[in-house]
Amino acid sequence: VSVMNRFGRMIISWQTDKPADSTVRFGTNSVLSQSTTDAKLTGIHSVGLDDLKGGVTYQFIVVSSDEAGNITTNNNGGMLFSFVATPPSVILLVDSYTDVLFPVPPISGYTDALNEVGLSYEIWDVPTMGSPTFSDLKPFGVVIWRLPEFLFGSSPLSPSERGAITNYLASRGSLLIASMEAPTRLSEGGADSFTTNVLQILSYTGDAGAPRLVGVEDDPITSGIDMELNYSAYEDDFKDAVGIPPDASDALEISTNAVPILLNSSQGDIVGLRYPRVGSDVLGRLVYLSFPLDAVPMTGPDPNNRANLLRNLLSFLLPGVAGLGNIALNNSVYTLPSLVTVEVGDSDLAGLGQTSATLFSTTATNGQTIILNETTRPGLFRGSITLVSETNGFRTGELRAKNGDTIWAEYFDASASGVTRVLATVDTVPATITGVASTADYQEAVVDWITSQPADSLVQFGESIFLGRTAYGSGLVQNHSVYLSGLQPDRIYYFQVTSRDLAGKRHHRQQQWKFLYAAHAAALLDSLRR
Repeated sequence: VSVMNRFGRMIISWQTDKPADSTVRFGTNSVLSQSTTDAKLTGIHSVGLDDLKGGVTYQFIVVSSDEAGNITTNNNGGMLFSFVATPPSVILLVDSYTDVLFPVPPISGYTDALNEVGLSYEIWDVPTMGSPTFSDLKPFGVVIWRLPEFLFGSSPLSPSERGAITNYLASRGSLLIASMEAPTRLSEGGADSFTTNVLQILSYTGDAGAPRLVGVEDDPITSGIDMELNYSAYEDDFKDAVGIPPDASDALEISTNAVPILLNSSQGDIVGLRYPRVGSDVLGRLVYLSFPLDAVPMTGPDPNNRANLLRNLLSFLLPGVAGLGNIALNNSVYTLPSLVTVEVGDSDLAGLGQTSATLFSTTATNGQTIILNETTRPGLFRGSITLVSETNGFRTGELRAKNGDTIWAEYFDASASGVTRVLATVDTVPATITGVASTADYQEAVVDWITSQPADSLVQFGESIFLGRTAYGSGLVQNHSVYLSGLQPDRIYYFQVTSRDLAGKRHHRQQQWKFLYAAHAAALLDSLRR
């Protein structure tokens, strides 16, 4: 009988002289109130014990029953066996990167940054160990899954791997994937639903490229980032000869429950998302980057380096990790009035039920302290305050502000003896919309317009003024272009465009003219008839 720690689980092993099943009875005292059984008949037994408390001593015995029902027990001569549960590492790095045509970038592209972050991690090498199961993932606070980039025609995640990830997220797990080819390969493998429902990607433009990154202003993870990416690890002479670019990053359209955190600076396309939004009670957490993590330069002043980006991503995925408190707001820009939601993560306070934070504005520098209640995720606390106009009188539960103000929230982290802070701005001026134009073809059209500040893109359209259909782009851009498909030829379509900026302010522009489908379609039909 032997005991070993394997990827956050205690593994009990023994042998029998003929095939039998496997049971471990265990507990924190001699009562042995828990048990785990594997019914498979074997002579070499291995049973994993889950959900143990790190640092706690457990006692156990092993029991096997053969096919005839004969039962044998080894209780260490009546003394019971024992072990001290080893706490799992914080992070599991699953490395499934394989390639038969091109060189595989070294795993140091991840481990160098993890070493600088300073959190414990283990590496699961899929080519040599096989795919991890849900039970293998479950002990870890964060799973980082490194996917192959250029496996043409096949999915980078098998059905069993996708199932393990889905179950892991449903059990309050946190996942980081950074891959420039994942949506394309998942689609080729028939896994579009995983892309939509798990990765929160509604659609994408393949191989759009991401030569330069910019963070979203005042975002707690990426604010201030502005850097060139380096794809040299993905360069190859054969790729170059057949026209495969080293930078095949995608531009993303993301779900309404996800938040953009990184943009392609040349076009404003979304190339990084986090899920969920602050204030949402979903079980799992996700960060998806449409570029490889090792394309981020390792060196450079904060925030423009790989270790800093990874550290910030991990602080979102596992709020309050290692007892380091962090604070976040549900938006980086607010209009008036608005409900400001504050979240604090501090694992030192898990189970205490409440903590507090203080909010300030340029107008109200004395601040307002609010109570944050613990959410369903232990160590994550949430509360809200209403942002109102500066003309309002002072009231508890309200923070006064005006257009152009900076607002900030502060949390005192007792274990670190310091204050953590997050900023946002107040913007009450809606974006203006100009230059609305449409280009119609036989069964499709493109609608273009310009906004005075970055905003999303919505076109409502239909065959009457009641519209009824929509096309949407989630990227925060000023030059908007939305593609409409599935149109009927020889029909007149009405449309209006709507853009919403970061503060949530919407601006509409309705065209009083129509797509020229009748003329375009008629001309094409006449040509076909002739």
